[in-house]
Amino acid sequence: WHSLEELVGSALARLEPGLKSRAVRVTIPADLPLVPVDGVLVEQALVNLLENAVKYTAPDCPIEVTARAGDGVGGVGVREVRGEPPHTSNGCAMGA
Repeated sequence: WHSLEELVGSALARLEPGLKSRAVRVTIPADLPLVPVDGVLVEQALVNLLENAVKYTAPDCPIEVTARAGDGVGGVGVREVRGEPPHTSNGCAMGA
């Protein structure tokens, strides 16, 4: 059983040099339960997703990591944050 907050934190720590000055937002509910996962594999999957987000988004585009749970199902997401200040009205785009 693992804390998603800890797995996300570990993945971010592994990528700290590569993230440089990228803005990364982490949104994980405080009451999120522990999850029965292979911690090593989930951490590596998060590292891969974060590396792709850094590689395929504009450098000034924030990255957001979220986690949620409900009705016996949970999820973790990594995405670019589009169209928020100080970004242009076009927002951020993959591959920019």
